[in-house]
Amino acid sequence: MRGFVLTILLFLAGAGAMAQETAPVDSTPDTNALVPVPLVKFETENYFLTKAFYPDYRADEHEIWQDIFDVEKKAAPLLALWQIWGDSILRDIEIYSGIPWKEPGIKIHLMKYLPVPGLYEPLAIPIIGIKQGLVIEAPASGYHQLLVLIQYLAGRNLLQVEYPSDTLAAVSNHPLLDQGPYRFDVMAVAVALSAARRIIPEDSLVQITSSAVWKRQFPGWGIYKNYFRDKWVLSPSTPLLQYLQNEPYNSTLVAMTAPPDESSPEKSDSGTASQSLPASSSVGGRLGFFAERQRGGIYRVTAIDSTKLAYSCGLRLGDQIRSVNGLAAGTFSALIGDIIDRLSGDGAYLEISRAGEIKGILIQAH
Repeated sequence: MRGFVLTILLFLAGAGAMAQETAPVDSTPDTNALVPVPLVKFETENYFLTKAFYPDYRADEHEIWQDIFDVEKKAAPLLALWQIWGDSILRDIEIYSGIPWKEPGIKIHLMKYLPVPGLYEPLAIPIIGIKQGLVIEAPASGYHQLLVLIQYLAGRNLLQVEYPSDTLAAVSNHPLLDQGPYRFDVMAVAVALSAARRIIPEDSLVQITSSAVWKRQFPGWGIYKNYFRDKWVLSPSTPLLQYLQNEPYNSTLVAMTAPPDESSPEKSDSGTASQSLPASSSVGGRLGFFAERQRGGIYRVTAIDSTKLAYSCGLRLGDQIRSVNGLAAGTFSALIGDIIDRLSGDGAYLEISRAGEIKGILIQAH
């Protein structure tokens, strides 16, 4: 443990030197230094959250602690940068979004593995790898990793519109804040890139966002480049909130960002349509699906494996899960956990919305 603490201190010193030498110099006085921001806690003990994504995951106490040590060691550079820039990042996110933080605290789960590049709720990013089935892809590192974290924090900030507020009521149901790669993710990235420029050099941002990995992990990049980057230029005087307030719900821009359904072509990097790919055979653990939270506790299925249980029981891409056995889920991990817990009995009854119709699906073990 003493060795790990020493490692952290060395990384802190190194990160401080790197920040002084390579980060953009911002001579603008920080007039928002006293603006309250959420207290961030990094969580590395994530056994039960890991099981929500990988139901077959098993580990004894020694293996659990080894996983924690590996994650903390690998995350040390990121934690060192956060120690220096964390509060500034949170303030800049609020400045460029125009949406005040309502949460007093945020827990960031630093996961050994995740099947996706990150999550907004619970807020989580993979540190060791993006693992789908037997395939493990190295996660982002360095400035790229920091940008990913800023993106998911920006998305978490956008979720503050769900808290009661007269000033945010006009945008709380805006279609551009519907979770998914072509709307919500695009809004989060717009805020993240603006907030990141104080810390990450411009040439590094260009290199990151031009990479094949970035484009593959962020399907909405073409939409952002073609319709938002040069038109929605965020600043402290014109934050994202102002653009959202001025954008009609039925505008052409909203129509262009509509998520494709299962039978529709997907949007490519150029912002035009391309043929959708078959679902990965490694999506979503035992149940075989992922879903993103939308307003009102509804979860929209964004990826599904046609060889696994949920699909065979009738769940489809684009379905909106309203409840499980009559109860709304607070988080995606709670949703998955509730379904799995009920498989040993009569199964889980999902009330879903599909193409405007309310349907029922029974998930039962075969």
